[in-house]
Amino acid sequence: GEVVNPYVEGLLGNWRPGPTYTYYAQRDNVAFAEPTANNSIRTKGTLANFTPFWNFTTDGLVPDPMANDNWTLANEVSIYDQHGSILESRDALGIYSAAQYGYNENLVVAVANNARSGEMFFDGFEDYDFQDGETSLERPFRKFVVYHPDHPNLIRRGPAHTGRYAAALDPSETMILTIRDNCSGLPDLTEPPPGEAEKGSVSPSTTLKSIAAGEPECATYDIFGQRYRSNCCSCLPTLAPQGEQHYHISMWVATETSLLCGASPDQISVGAAAYESSGTLLGNYDLSAAGPVIEGWQRYEVAGGIDLPSGTDRVYLTFENLSTEDVFYFDDFRFQPFRSNMQSYVYDSASLRLWATLDENNYATFYEYDDEGLLVRVKRETEAGVMTVQESRTVLTSNNNEE
Repeated sequence: GEVVNPYVEGLLGNWRPGPTYTYYAQRDNVAFAEPTANNSIRTKGTLANFTPFWNFTTDGLVPDPMANDNWTLANEVSIYDQHGSILESRDALGIYSAAQYGYNENLVVAVANNARSGEMFFDGFEDYDFQDGETSLERPFRKFVVYHPDHPNLIRRGPAHTGRYAAALDPSETMILTIRDNCSGLPDLTEPPPGEAEKGSVSPSTTLKSIAAGEPECATYDIFGQRYRSNCCSCLPTLAPQGEQHYHISMWVATETSLLCGASPDQISVGAAAYESSGTLLGNYDLSAAGPVIEGWQRYEVAGGIDLPSGTDRVYLTFENLSTEDVFYFDDFRFQPFRSNMQSYVYDSASLRLWATLDENNYATFYEYDDEGLLVRVKRETEAGVMTVQESRTVLTSNNNEE
């Protein structure tokens, strides 16, 4: 890896919360069971026995092994990014939650419950202008341009399900990409599986994360701070679907004809395929229409989800425009565990105001603002169409008094 300064890159020198524990034990509540007792709220209800979590020793503060029965893990942050944002955490039941940031890692664009960071992905195609200052240690995090960088005209301004931008394929155009990568670079994807078209390749450059305490093997550097060489352990977790897991893919699609007359988009094909590392095909999955056409856009998903077979190394997506005249648009792409719950967010790339939120079913709620930036209208996307659910006006009265 490239030699970097770990403190400048946010790898070292940052103290951040890790696991959080809560003390559970019996309380002094005997008096409340006796009507004649002195039931003082100020003095009763205290812990009957308390064992501190830490012990003072010659080696400093160390956890007390005798306190393990009463101190219960409440939550734990497992992954921070280099800016200190929480990317993954788990609760007391071991259920993971994950977040994805965009707009130069300043705004959250997706949150998912019951999902790990390496299992969820959202792209609304709105923040591709926020890549200034990119270095070899950083790359656009979880974007279609990462998984297919050789498609320069993919993102276009114009018809979009939310926001101003969507991905588009010209007539008779096909795109095949992988939604699995790793921080040290993928194997050579320019050599596709037998019978498949050429795949896009992923740059071997990485996005760095903060290294947690207790992971010194992930970094090697001079104790005097002279050299630090990053490697795969110092990267943010990357999208990596696992075999023997159940996943869900959802997106919105449209064509020029469907946007013009409100008909169902046709002459398009979207599919997924699972492959072994050797290039052996393990399974094919087709995305189909799910729900009505709403202002020319229709939601596509894999009915029942995708059960990736054992041995799956990567998943390919195929987008094919079968029309010789229409442009094929798609927007608000999601990949997540089937039993997870995702909420995603789209912002105005100019003002960074919230433009739309997408619920667990990938249906949008739109927010409209006046010239002063005040919220004036909220619309909700439903199976019956886009409905206005809230509207307001603000008027400033004059204080001039006529005599």
